[in-house]
Amino acid sequence: MKKILRYPPDRVKSGTIGVELPGITTRLVDENGSDVSDGCKGQLLVRGGNVMQGYWHRPEETVRTLAGGWLHTDDIAVRDSDGYLRIVDRLKEMIISMGENIYPREIEELLYEYPHISEAAVIGVPAKLRGHVGCCYYTVEPGAAVDKRALKKYLQQNLALFKVPRIYYEIDEMPRLATGKIAKKRTGTAVCQQTILSSGNIKRPA
Repeated sequence: MKKILRYPPDRVKSGTIGVELPGITTRLVDENGSDVSDGCKGQLLVRGGNVMQGYWHRPEETVRTLAGGWLHTDDIAVRDSDGYLRIVDRLKEMIISMGENIYPREIEELLYEYPHISEAAVIGVPAKLRGHVGCCYYTVEPGAAVDKRALKKYLQQNLALFKVPRIYYEIDEMPRLATGKIAKKRTGTAVCQQTILSSGNIKRPA
């Protein structure tokens, strides 16, 4: 296993969570559990004295989360050549379309840069041929308007085509969890969709 930088240099890298601390070991692995190279996305695994022993009265979840003696964080991360880790998404939010992995956060970051979009959320919805496709929900600043075709073209110019959402909904307000976070998913991709549908705030989809 590659030796990881354990003590950061005299600088902080914006957008990262830093490097390993003494006594903590991390790995980034693909869906087969194999280590990935620097610059490649993988699930973040952690081992060390700070890791929990298990969930209270949830043995099955404990076995899954601590498989092989590693804490499976369900975070998708990238490690750079200096050993810095950057979280790019959550494993449970990843969309698999035609065998390709799509990370909603990458799309959402672009949506937040688009003029007049105030909030955005991308989830996967079932599709017959593709397995799942991206579905984009967004809110617009008061008094402004966003053309869906122009928005889709913008994403096509900045993403690989397989990552571009197929469906677009402009909604009045994002549904939220008790924590204040956007209610995207809890147990599956349909939760956010059902929450938005039940709110009655959906406008005509693209």
